[in-house]
Amino acid sequence: MNIKQMILCGAVALTMGCNSNPYSKEGTYVQTAPQSKYVAPINYLNTPESVDFVEGEKNEVALDAQVANGTAVISVDQLPQGAQFDTLTNKITWTPVHGDGRDPRDPTATSRVYKVLVSLRNSNDNLTVLQQKIVLMVVHFTPGQMSVSNLNQTAYLREMEEYKTTFTINDPDFPQGPFILVPDGQFPQGVILTPSQPGGTGTISFTPNSRFTNSVYDNNCTVQQAQEVCNQVKWNLKIADPHGSVLVVPITWFVMDKRLDLLVETADFVEGQGGNARIFVHAEDPNGESIPTVTLDDPPTGVMMNKVLSSESGDRIVNPKTYVQFDWVGNPNSIIGTTKVLILNVCAGNGSTPRCVKKNITVNF
Repeated sequence: MNIKQMILCGAVALTMGCNSNPYSKEGTYVQTAPQSKYVAPINYLNTPESVDFVEGEKNEVALDAQVANGTAVISVDQLPQGAQFDTLTNKITWTPVHGDGRDPRDPTATSRVYKVLVSLRNSNDNLTVLQQKIVLMVVHFTPGQMSVSNLNQTAYLREMEEYKTTFTINDPDFPQGPFILVPDGQFPQGVILTPSQPGGTGTISFTPNSRFTNSVYDNNCTVQQAQEVCNQVKWNLKIADPHGSVLVVPITWFVMDKRLDLLVETADFVEGQGGNARIFVHAEDPNGESIPTVTLDDPPTGVMMNKVLSSESGDRIVNPKTYVQFDWVGNPNSIIGTTKVLILNVCAGNGSTPRCVKKNITVNF
């Protein structure tokens, strides 16, 4: 190597080295391309961490892999029932059926997780597992359609008579419940809702009292078939299962009015003292329509209504009673030794045709 070559070698020693002439015979500089290093093929398994599924809907999980010096072989274990793995496309396909999204350990859960084991092998060595991964297949629960049977949503009841019906709750998710029965709307006081525990049935029982048709509920009701006054009541029965699914059943009742006679308490015979007599009357309307009125038909001279105590009225009469005190002051010279009859007239009820009761009271002077 001459002096010129040594100087040039020092200038390019860091990149080219000194073992070769960097110049061509013509004296032009030629740069040699760097040599790439050899990289051996690597093994990899590409899978999603989780995939969402919905009951009744088809979905798939795509898997990808590569191995060195061979063909990637993917296998899948712990597949849920109904799921399939295609070795040609390396895809898991599944259409979860109803119930696959329910977790038997937690009835309130809205989804269930299935763990699938994915393994990678080389076609040249089927025994050695190169990589493994867990794929989570999350199935979201779709509530089944609840229904009821053997339940009359329109029923005719009568005051003072018990109405009781047992119906069946059809729930594909929870055939035996337990269920919760909740009233909604114009729920009549005194209605009893009883679900079977466990079991797929429920019971409604109700005995309207004698004043039900005169209560605060809708009193504008006429049943043409019966030609009776009644009270129409509309309310909703809500049925909830352990998963929180709710079925709303609208119910309409026509409660027939049962006419009860007015109650009148007074003495049939009264003994006068000298020319005077005092008569007490207690009147009550068990139907609760109105406060009874107490009068006398053709009252004799000397009879006075001196005291009247009545219960207050309102939207709903709680205690429709009337207490009346009659005082008869007569002329002793003309009345002693005689017997007189008072005709008591007690009326109650709403409308133009009130219900009345007459009662005779005999007074001996």
